[in-house]
Amino acid sequence: MSFLDISEEIRQLGAKAEKAVRPYFDAIDEISEYNTEKVLAAFAKNRVAEVMFAGTTGYGYDDKGRDTLDQIYADIFGTEAALVRIGFVNGTHALCCAMYSAVKTGDVVLSATGPAYDTLMNTITGDMAGSMKQYGIGYRQVEMKNGLPDVPAIAEAAKAEDVKLVFIQRSKGYGVRESLSCEQIGEVCQAVRAVNKDAVIMVDNCYGEFVEKLEPTQGACRHDNLILISRHVPRNRRHEGIHRCARLNALAEAAQRFRLAKCNGLNDVMARIFWQRMYFESHHLHDLCAEHGGLDDA
Repeated sequence: MSFLDISEEIRQLGAKAEKAVRPYFDAIDEISEYNTEKVLAAFAKNRVAEVMFAGTTGYGYDDKGRDTLDQIYADIFGTEAALVRIGFVNGTHALCCAMYSAVKTGDVVLSATGPAYDTLMNTITGDMAGSMKQYGIGYRQVEMKNGLPDVPAIAEAAKAEDVKLVFIQRSKGYGVRESLSCEQIGEVCQAVRAVNKDAVIMVDNCYGEFVEKLEPTQGACRHDNLILISRHVPRNRRHEGIHRCARLNALAEAAQRFRLAKCNGLNDVMARIFWQRMYFESHHLHDLCAEHGGLDDA
């Protein structure tokens, strides 16, 4: 029975197209299932329990939920440590905090992937109060070559003694280039480390989380002094994160948690599922909690 006036030829073309793209969707499903298992394993390893979601007062010392969330992020992204905090308002704020922790007056920030986001460029080279330029921090950049990092040029630029931070932007942002894979980021990291042993390598991993089985800190670019910035955007909630890997002090991560200000519709079981699943199926949980009247959309 046919409900719409669709010819058999069109239906066959549709089936042929679905068959042609099926291997790509199968690969995506495989990665998704792998990372889902990784996240669940991190929750199990750290023994996440309802008590960790209770409110706290005072200065927040010995906040078990906060400390456990930090460790979960570290385990998932393969880093030495992680900080997940609500006090940073957006991704640019998180990136700036990481940069300021790695450079001082007289140092130079080298962007290995062309110009950074507009808002970040304002923070680095802008004339406003508090910019890196005002503090005497320099900036250089290596342009992309045919949409890819120009590794030889990056290595040459990174040789300079005043280069203390090498910045890699994984996402293409508003550009027309392809976003970078972990392997490509690893090539840049290895080239930098070959000529500059002390520079901090900073990867803005925004929108790159969980698109591969490995994160940049778990693959070929796993080095001392590697900063990984991750920002998760589940539905209407924005998570900002900075992950710290190997011997780097004074580093911050910005994170925006889901708020359960109106949780009357959520029992303990629902609350636990909500928090466990917010990392990888937030849109489903959003709809589920909305049905129970428990998600604050303010």
